[in-house]
Amino acid sequence: MSNTMGEAISSTVVSGWAWLPGDLLYLIVEKLVPITDYIWLGAVCKNWQSVAGHQKHQHLKSCHKQLPMLMVPNKHNRHERRGLYSVAKGKTCSFELHVPYNRRLCGSTHGWLACVDEILEVTLLNPFTKRTIRLPPFAQVPQPIHKQAYRSDHYIKKVVLSADPSLFPNDYEVVALFR
Repeated sequence: MSNTMGEAISSTVVSGWAWLPGDLLYLIVEKLVPITDYIWLGAVCKNWQSVAGHQKHQHLKSCHKQLPMLMVPNKHNRHERRGLYSVAKGKTCSFELHVPYNRRLCGSTHGWLACVDEILEVTLLNPFTKRTIRLPPFAQVPQPIHKQAYRSDHYIKKVVLSADPSLFPNDYEVVALFR
């Protein structure tokens, strides 16, 4: 067999994985338990990402809560990357998340991070999908706000969501606790 023929067969086999029959792919996805498995499956190709994303939402709606994962610095100490530590498995997952380093994190809920900047604007960030939601400014903020309040005193102590914005995009509330 010539090298070009071998490459053509190899290329066909590899690209064929992207187009597994939908029924077979759904059977595979139904066996997934940890959320990290959905992330890995979605990284294969766009078709698998679509199926994994849809099934992940169905899974989250119907399953009991999993143990939380802890966001930790990455091995190489790159400021914009974070790793995840699985409490259930007792180890750090082998993928990294892009999380802005220039904002202070003031909460996490339903897989979303709440980030606050220097002018006390809060943005929700889903580190898995990279989707962001800019929250409206606060109607009343006690004055005076010290320039370093968001850093040193942690002016916004915590942000909590009533529901997951991915699952209920038009039906969730945000509560911010001030210091």
